[in-house]
Amino acid sequence: MKHILISVLIGLSGMTVRAADGAAEKGEAAAGPTLDQYQFGTAVANGEISKDSVQGKVVVLEMWGVHCGPCIAAMPHMVALSKRYDGKGLQVVGLHSQQAPDEEIKAMVKKLKIPFPVTTGGGGPTSENTIPRAMVFNTSGVRIFEGRPTDAGFEKAVKKALKDVAAGSGSAAGGSLAEKPAAGKAESAGSSLGPAAGSKPLKSGVLLPLRTWAAADGRTLSAALVSVQGGNGKFKKADGTTFTMALDKLSEDDRKIAEEAAGK
Repeated sequence: MKHILISVLIGLSGMTVRAADGAAEKGEAAAGPTLDQYQFGTAVANGEISKDSVQGKVVVLEMWGVHCGPCIAAMPHMVALSKRYDGKGLQVVGLHSQQAPDEEIKAMVKKLKIPFPVTTGGGGPTSENTIPRAMVFNTSGVRIFEGRPTDAGFEKAVKKALKDVAAGSGSAAGGSLAEKPAAGKAESAGSSLGPAAGSKPLKSGVLLPLRTWAAADGRTLSAALVSVQGGNGKFKKADGTTFTMALDKLSEDDRKIAEEAAGK
């Protein structure tokens, strides 16, 4: 009888240890890897991207490839998502994850009209090596979703994380751009597109933080929208340089975004 009691106690002890281990594993899974554990890689299209430039933003890392059919099929949804929330604190980064020359990647980026930075050699912890693979990081840099970009929970996770941006100051994604340009910085030659005489700005200050804008001719530029005057927008680059450009030179979607931000 004594031996039986000892065996039972040992068994119960083992169950307790396993339960504690399981709870720890669940806690680690809930916390998720952080953005610091990932590398953006080398820029191939649409400009450079760095950890500093995404501070306070919701970040989506999209692992894809030019030779991946499902990746190409899912990309229009990712492009639309980026355009919809780009000025509201979202930064999408395309991590190209197949063997392909840069020129081939650039050609596909242009064909699919991808507006966000695309890099090679990036990556980090992932439960699967399949693509397309999307990861969502909240404003604290914690991964809150990993799966296919077509999964129902993907956009839900993005919207949930963006609520943290809306609840904050509203400028965490690029409020520093409201500062005056550094001494010696002048407006670019594009300022010759100046506003119509007598017109008044609809709004002043930074209307939209740093984002990627798509031009009507397919080119892209990264800048904050400072103000809108007449049919022209005043933009500011990350280095503080300002320039003015006619809004009708932007793509139709981005022109509407600029006009809505100006309250037009």
